[in-house]
Amino acid sequence: MRHIPLSLALYDIQDDMRTILRTIVPTSIRSSGSTSSSVAAHEKKLPTDLSAPFLPLPTHQEVKTTLFGPVFLDDAAIHFRCGDVLNITTPRGDYGITRFAEYKKRISPHVRSIGIVTQPFDASRNRPLDSQNTKDCKILVESLARYLGRAYPAAQINIRNDQKEGKVGETLVLAYVRLMAANQTLTSLSSFSAFPILANYGENYFERGRMLVNQWLNNVPLLLPHLHQINGDLLRNHRIMKENSMEFNLQWLNLY
Repeated sequence: MRHIPLSLALYDIQDDMRTILRTIVPTSIRSSGSTSSSVAAHEKKLPTDLSAPFLPLPTHQEVKTTLFGPVFLDDAAIHFRCGDVLNITTPRGDYGITRFAEYKKRISPHVRSIGIVTQPFDASRNRPLDSQNTKDCKILVESLARYLGRAYPAAQINIRNDQKEGKVGETLVLAYVRLMAANQTLTSLSSFSAFPILANYGENYFERGRMLVNQWLNNVPLLLPHLHQINGDLLRNHRIMKENSMEFNLQWLNLY
């Protein structure tokens, strides 16, 4: 098997993902103080200033998209993976759930809205591996939403997994758009969210790759400085399976 060096493939992946973002959200990049601007003028790393009252991307507002109509984009986006993490029959140490305090350490104190991108709570809308624990997933996601509400009382906390009756609801493509378009994106230990953060123009935080999951991503910050590694506490799958207790999970995740 021949391998393509990460340094060669990375920018092609980033360009492809940004093409998706620009196609769906034509005004996906703007400069501070202006309503819109050409994307080409902003093909560079945007400065990070966590003390600023707002950041440069068109978030915390409804934007027009080519596929979904008007969509409200959040300042910060969190990809929360929980389905198969809760029920993998063979306990693993390379999957898990991030302690909620890791988000509070990184999200701007001036954030106006936080969107939690996660799986549907309707079992019929999930793949079989994720459909067995939708009730437990709902408990964890709602606990995270309450935690963020206490940490950021002025911000809107939105769970982005609903299906709107008679309209296009949250889809995999829209989930990618949310993760690519936010000012700050924080991801789970998951290959699903590894690629949209490459295209994001803001600041991005990912769980350190472990064993079979995302080890390649650990080297990306050397090439893309808007990516930052989270090397914090992780409630791993094997511990979840061992304890077999939602009360334990909630206490561990909400600590600090």
